[in-house]
Amino acid sequence: ALPKATVTPPPVAKPATAPAVAPAPKPAVDPAALAQFNSERADFQKQAAALAARGAPAWDPADFSAAQMQAAEASGAAAAGGVPIATQHLSQAEQLLANVAQKVPQALAAELKAGDAALAAGHQEQASQAYALARRIDPGSRRAIEGAQRARMLNGVLPLLTDAQKAESARNYSRAAQDYSQALA
Repeated sequence: ALPKATVTPPPVAKPATAPAVAPAPKPAVDPAALAQFNSERADFQKQAAALAARGAPAWDPADFSAAQMQAAEASGAAAAGGVPIATQHLSQAEQLLANVAQKVPQALAAELKAGDAALAAGHQEQASQAYALARRIDPGSRRAIEGAQRARMLNGVLPLLTDAQKAESARNYSRAAQDYSQALA
């Protein structure tokens, strides 16, 4: 019998460990600068809420959401102690929000035009939606209020107009006049 050979495994080298690195300390924050930032952020949030109530996410989603993203970046930077960077992000957010606010007249005009076109085409639901958004943009807009009223009445008017046209085609003029009169009432 042959003697058994023993094999000893070579020693396993331990990986070199990097020395522990302590996290960088937060930069010192100027309390006055932080208070100023928090005041400006509160003003921004009030303006953003007012524009959101006026439907800005629907009629200018790009700039409105970009403003919100910049404000979130500003809050994150402030939480990390970077008030100067936070102030820069907030300034960009305020500019984007100012761009949104400048678009209010165009947004109102576009929604009123869409409502008028939908109403003229007999599309009650589309007209109602357009006028509803126009009323959010400018709650005092007479044109939006009256357009919304006309859109609500459209469902009752269209069947009368259809009946009047059929009566007119059948040369039943008295019935056609009656239906047209009811549609106009």
